[in-house]
Amino acid sequence: MFSNVNRLQGNNEDCIGECTLLIQNSIIDEQDSCLVEVNKAKKGAPFRYAESIIEALYYLRLKYELPYRELERTVYEISKYFNGFKSPDYTTIHKRVKKMSEKKTISHSIKDDKTTIIIDEDGVRIFSSNDLRLQFWKVSKMYQKVLLKINRNRQIDLIDLE
Repeated sequence: MFSNVNRLQGNNEDCIGECTLLIQNSIIDEQDSCLVEVNKAKKGAPFRYAESIIEALYYLRLKYELPYRELERTVYEISKYFNGFKSPDYTTIHKRVKKMSEKKTISHSIKDDKTTIIIDEDGVRIFSSNDLRLQFWKVSKMYQKVLLKINRNRQIDLIDLE
């Protein structure tokens, strides 16, 4: 469906972490309908981005100590390959993550350099590479896979889209 995207500059010695994003197709396709439900009870300006996307960015920021501008650039690069996927700017990411950090605490229990973040209708789930095989025993959902590598300069290299 997508052509491979290779942007990794340098070698694997510069890599301090690897993250795989699995985004369910319906999250991308039905992003607007999900927001209608969330915004019904909201006062003030409506949300324009799904909570699950912001939560995944929140985890990436905590795990790899990434700057907001780097998160913005990464989401923008990913959004080029998914029709209808909107990418938030760094100000929006910062404001939503700040509000989220007051409500949620994500444990740093996953010490593995290779993590997987699954974004689907059940929310955001985070696994180490070893735990993931057990979770996908009988799953029939369709996901888009995005492989990211984080280098020593705290920059994300978009490696592959499937």
